[in-house]
This record gives sequence, C-alpha cells and structure tokens, in this order.
Amino acid sequence: MLRNHVKNLIAELLYRSGLSGLLIRGMFRNRSVVLTYHRVLPSVERASSFSHAAIMVEPAIFERHLVVLARYFDCLTLDELGARTLSGRRSAKPGCLITFDDAWQDNYVHAFGILKKWRVPAVVFVPTDYIGTERLFWQERLGHLVEQICSGKPADAAHILRDYGWAHLAEIPLHQRRDTIKDSIRAIKHKTYDEIDRMIAKLTAVLDPVTPDHGPDRYLSVAQMREMMDSGISFQSHGCSHRILSRLSAEELEQELRRSRHWLQEQLGSEPTALAYPNGDHDPAVLSGARRTGYSLAFTTVPGRVDGGSDPLALRRININDNAAGSEARLLMTLLLSGR
Repeated sequence: MLRNHVKNLIAELLYRSGLSGLLIRGMFRNRSVVLTYHRVLPSVERASSFSHAAIMVEPAIFERHLVVLARYFDCLTLDELGARTLSGRRSAKPGCLITFDDAWQDNYVHAFGILKKWRVPAVVFVPTDYIGTERLFWQERLGHLVEQICSGKPADAAHILRDYGWAHLAEIPLHQRRDTIKDSIRAIKHKTYDEIDRMIAKLTAVLDPVTPDHGPDRYLSVAQMREMMDSGISFQSHGCSHRILSRLSAEELEQELRRSRHWLQEQLGSEPTALAYPNGDHDPAVLSGARRTGYSLAFTTVPGRVDGGSDPLALRRININDNAAGSEARLLMTLLLSGR
C-alpha cells in the first residue's frame, strides 16, 4: 500500500511538472508503443465477473488514457504500425497502438463509444471458437461453476469441492467468496488442459442442466464486431481455442492458426494479417507457424517499445490495468518504466 502511494506521488509530480511528457517524447522518439487492454468494465459489473483485476480498467479511466495518449502520441492503425515497424519509417512524434485481447463484450458496451468519441483506432484480437457461443475461457468457466456450487447447501458444496482442496470456499461469506475463488483458480494454472477439462466436466455433472448466468463474462457477437469494423476497429487473430500455442503439437498449431484466419475471413470479410499469442507464449516453432500461415505481424506480452529493428512476429506490448495505470500520471509512468 505504501509503495503504491509513493509511486502515485512520484507519478503526479512528474506529470504536473511536465517532465513525464518530455521523457515520453525522448524515450519513444521514432518508436512506437503497443498497449494491451482486455476488459473495460465498471465496478458495478466487476462484482459478478470472474476475470482477474489485472485485465480490467474502468471506463472513465480508459477515456482519460485516450486523452493523454492523443496528446503525446500518434494513435495508429494496425497498418500504420506495420508500416513504421517493417519499413523503419521515422517520425518525430511517437506512435501508439491500442489493442484488446479476447474480444469481451464490454469492448463494445463500454469501450467502443469512447474510442469513437476520441476517434482513436484499435485492434481486437479474437479467440474465434468462443464467438456466438455460451463457452468461456476455463478460468471464468470454472469460477462460475464453483460459485454456483457454493450457492447451494454449504455441507453439500464442501463435499463436492473437497477433492480439489476447496471445501473451505463454501463457508466464506458471499462478498469475499469471488476473490477467494479467483485466487484458488489462479493457483491451478500449472495443470494441463486435460486435467482442467476433467475438473470442469466433473463439477458440471453435479449441477442441474440449466444455462448459467455468466453476467458480464461474455464475448462479442458477430453483429457487434461488424458494427465496430464500420467505425475503424480492426479484428485480428487470437487463435481459435485460446490454448497456449507453444504447448501444441505441430499439427494442432497449424490448425489453430489457419482455422482462426478462415473464420475471420468468412464472418467479417477481412483478411487477417496479425496475431496475438494467447498468454503471450511463443517459441521459434510458433513464430515459424505464424509466418507460414500468413501472419505478417504478431504480438507478445513482453513489455517494451517497438521500432524498425523489432521482429515483426515478436512485437512487444505493455499490459494496462487500473492498478498499473489508475490515472493519466500513472499511465505515463507505466510506459516509461515498461517501455525501455
């Protein structure tokens, strides 16, 4: 808490004195920065979401971000970033590309209007298998399942969850339970996809076959995506299944990348040129697969800046959330610390 307070104080001093702006112009001169957003979600809706806080930003904060970014950067389209990166084109004013991973529905509900208002382009990376379905990423899916089980009789819930070391979740008060469930789920991220699938299947089997209420944890529809495209939002690949690409066999990797491109072509009528690696994970085989299947740009989660010397299939991005960038001042400080 004290450390965060000190960071906020330093960030405000740099911002109000104008020093952060000068440092931004110097650090990113003839370079660009790519920002990774995921979810733009107000507090009232976060209470029923099982996404982690590290991928969330408030709509009002997001709007303040766009205002300050437009002041210090040229807000670029994907093609413009590609031209700067691939050609080494120089520009006195730094460039900035806004990206969203996962194609959450709040990108349309809460972010789209703000992007239109400030005329800022953006890219949304789409996990195509989830669009138009009731499926969720396994973390959110498991969170909603466990909460549904905990909403029943505590003794029954404890019995069901005991095999996973989660019996205590049934006794936690509702207002604290979601955060504890999220922490418990994060602790099993090391498990294989097969292990997680078996866990979800077993927990699903003990519930009545009713359609769960996923609240705000939903993805964009094709109709929403088409409307956003008409206003200059670009939709690119985030794979199909959102599985970690470096864990897949060569055949699975090929299918994942080709099927995603085909879906985007069929549904949106656009030729995807860019890929965001799920979870940022990549290796030489993944880079080779991206190149072979037609992607000219691909994005990691490694923080840093982008310039003419950057590998176009391993472009760096800086993750943005409320904690790291809860104000204009903290946003600029985060860029200075992460963009080296």
